[in-house]
Amino acid sequence: MKRPPVLVLNLTLAALALFSLLGTLVTVTWLFGAAWMLGPRLSHATPGPDPAVLAGPTSPMAASEVPPGDPNPLAGTSKVSARWQVAKPIRHEQVAIYPILDSKPPLETGVHVLLKDALARGTVEISEMSDGGEVPRLMIHNKGDQDLLIIAGEVLQGGKQDRVVTDDVLVKPSTEPVALSVNCVEQGRWSTLGQGITGGGFAYGGRGETSLKKVLQEKESQSDTWNAVSRLNSAKRTVMAESSPSRTVLEQLEPSTGTYMASLGSSEIQKQTRATVSVLSKGLTPLPLVTGLVVAVDGHFVSAEIFGHPRLFQASQEAILESVAMDAFSRQEADTPSGTPPSPETAAAFLRQALAGKHVETEAAGNAVQRSLEATIGTAHQLLAEDGRMIHTNVYAK
Repeated sequence: MKRPPVLVLNLTLAALALFSLLGTLVTVTWLFGAAWMLGPRLSHATPGPDPAVLAGPTSPMAASEVPPGDPNPLAGTSKVSARWQVAKPIRHEQVAIYPILDSKPPLETGVHVLLKDALARGTVEISEMSDGGEVPRLMIHNKGDQDLLIIAGEVLQGGKQDRVVTDDVLVKPSTEPVALSVNCVEQGRWSTLGQGITGGGFAYGGRGETSLKKVLQEKESQSDTWNAVSRLNSAKRTVMAESSPSRTVLEQLEPSTGTYMASLGSSEIQKQTRATVSVLSKGLTPLPLVTGLVVAVDGHFVSAEIFGHPRLFQASQEAILESVAMDAFSRQEADTPSGTPPSPETAAAFLRQALAGKHVETEAAGNAVQRSLEATIGTAHQLLAEDGRMIHTNVYAK
């Protein structure tokens, strides 16, 4: 038998190799096509937001890094707007907080530093207006290189008497100090003696609870502020009396002392609220891009707070949770039965309605604008940058 020529064999082998390669390409192309067709269907079949989208490339924690007690903390979110969603509540005793997630955080065109941090760094100075002082005004000098964000309800301890900031303010760096509107929260002192603060200056005292902030931003008067301090101290004294604290603690909380730091700075009260702060803080840990909270106590909405960027909320989180816990502690006196926390859908509706309220007032707030909105369900007070960006919002339920 004749052997086929070598050239014929080579051509045959080459043809077989070519057919094999074409077959492989056809198979791969089919697989890619199937994946492309199925991909949208699979994504539509998955309810709720995509954790990877919410987390973003800069999120400190991926959605898989959640505590074993809640395998999917992002499930069941409710839409407030194209940007914000409300997550399911984190509960402790009569308190429930609903994290507000920012799915589209803006690029920060301005960098803000908070009052507590600026005081710690020494980049801000706060003093009395003069040697004689003025109750409703202080001097503040931002010596740093960042805009200073001051939040309504922040307490300044020292000077001739402790004060509380009455509204959100944005203070730009400057070579000269500017005036800051405040109210007194220490009725029985008008002297710098015995304060232990260098040069009669001020230290950060903490953040007031919702009941006080609401009075500051909506009633504004000094007499209303003193009445609120007296009422809140009295409420805490009633609750503390049941746990047999020292006589000194109860005496300091007497309404006649007129000092809010008796409750805000009390280590005995902080022991009572520590568990609430701890539980709420742990519940927030796995959630990405939290930019604020809706707060309910005894099954009823009390307030909401939103920052224009998650970074600002993270920097404020501890102070906010301490304020929430303090507010709930004060409300124990009412002996109201603890109701079931509202659903995330209801929390989202509360926030949505408050932010859609009627525009009732706009006024200057340092280098920003303060806008007030009024709705049937509550009032909102917003601090807006000069270009219209929302920096901070407080909402108070009616």
